[in-house]
Amino acid sequence: LTSARTIVVTRAESIDEPNVEIASSVEEALRIAQSGPGETFVAGGSSIYDQALPLADRMHLSTIHGDYQGNAYFPEFDPAAWRVERHESRDGYDYTEYVRL
Repeated sequence: LTSARTIVVTRAESIDEPNVEIASSVEEALRIAQSGPGETFVAGGSSIYDQALPLADRMHLSTIHGDYQGNAYFPEFDPAAWRVERHESRDGYDYTEYVRL
């Protein structure tokens, strides 16, 4: 069993969290992630998603149906560029796994 790595993109020079690596950009975070085994997942803020989405070949997207106030959103993407690999709905949430064509 391997443990997951957590790489945080931040302007901070250090983070007071055990087992957390930091990177100053998405590109640097991906270089760090490539140095280890397994799949790389991106969790954002909107800016991180904007930067990482063009680089992604797979997307796990959860949609929560409802009207909520907020100021951070997942970026628009072209559904024609992606194939739905799996979709399920449960308790008002949709989970869709997309693969880039």
